Amino acid sequence: MTPSRTSLLISLCLLLAHSVAADNWPSFRGPNHDGSSPATNLPTHISKDAYVKWKTELSGPGSSTPALWDDAIYLTATRPEPPGVDAIKLNFWTGQIEWTHPICDATSPNRRSDLSGPSPATDGERIIFVTGTGDIVAIDAAGKELWRRDLQKDYGKFGLRWNYSSSPVLTEGRVIIQILHSARALLVALDPSTGEELWQHTRATKAVGAARDAYSSPIPITFRGRSEVLISGGDRLSSHTPSSGQQLWHWGTWNLDRQPDLRTVSSPVYGSERIVICAPKEGDTYAFKAGAFGTIKINKTAWKSQLPELSCDITTPLSYEDSFYFLNGRQKILSRVNPYLGATTWRAPIPSRSKIEASPTGADGKIYMISHTGEIFVVKADEEFELLHSTILGQDPNAKNRAAIVPSKGRLIIRTGPYVWSMGM
Repeated sequence: MTPSRTSLLISLCLLLAHSVAADNWPSFRGPNHDGSSPATNLPTHISKDAYVKWKTELSGPGSSTPALWDDAIYLTATRPEPPGVDAIKLNFWTGQIEWTHPICDATSPNRRSDLSGPSPATDGERIIFVTGTGDIVAIDAAGKELWRRDLQKDYGKFGLRWNYSSSPVLTEGRVIIQILHSARALLVALDPSTGEELWQHTRATKAVGAARDAYSSPIPITFRGRSEVLISGGDRLSSHTPSSGQQLWHWGTWNLDRQPDLRTVSSPVYGSERIVICAPKEGDTYAFKAGAFGTIKINKTAWKSQLPELSCDITTPLSYEDSFYFLNGRQKILSRVNPYLGATTWRAPIPSRSKIEASPTGADGKIYMISHTGEIFVVKADEEFELLHSTILGQDPNAKNRAAIVPSKGRLIIRTGPYVWSMGM
């Protein structure tokens, strides 16, 4: 083989490897930790009869957003007998269940959420699964358990009204976990190979009552070469170094009069050099310039919105193609916002018959959403609002679909109740 042909082959292989890696969805909010994906050639007009590549039934429903790596889909699902949560690996192309691994045996103490809330995280070598009981397990791609810990045993019983639902994240060679509730306010980093604790950081808070509870997740960002992890909860937003947990900066609060019921569910989002957080229960929305140090004064925001339609409460905002998208799942309104000024480009109702608690996904010039009962909505990501398609995949009117739609390799991976669908053209 001539040197020129060898160089061309190497370049093509590197390009293919980059393309495959870019199509991975390694954790809760995807490859960019902002709800967006570079995936292309995705279907728009899907239905139960069109573009279905496969449909797999699991042992039960689950709230976790799947993690995707190469040809594998990783997720958690509940099981009825004995009650508990399993980790599951599906083949991306066929939907075949390649392995099932039990994580915990337990019954959810409340009817409004299950124990499969945290989404898994993977770096390709190992997959980190967490359940609402605080069981955390690392499993390799072949299904072998590598290590296991009990967060409640190690760091104290959860003082949460609802089930623990914060998702882990793998960043800078560490598993970052937040444990924010009435009794504790901790950030913890574990070694992904062994589960050994690398550091723990006590996070200060003046919140009282349930306002100390956070169901949000850590969000890694990089700004001008500085790696950070954003944490929302306990009436405040803070940034920490992945290497030690040291606080870089913090802002607080959206809860000036310290109301005791303002639990945090929505996670922060970063895009266009802006960090955005929605205050709980349709409170105000705040944006900050990235790169801060120390204490950000209460009134020193890049912009602030007092529009209730803009506040997400449950869903996490999407950053996609230099715009923020806010989905108010209770009012069923999607808003497109200029990240620099906070100006709303458009605000439009989503014709859903049930509330929406799954965070929106941006890919291939479209915004994908799913409602509690399995209604799918596809909106054009553009200067003007356009609903491209809507359909119903869910079969249970009492379902609680909370997993975001995941795009990869020309397909959409969608959860409705106990089913996982693969949609592709």
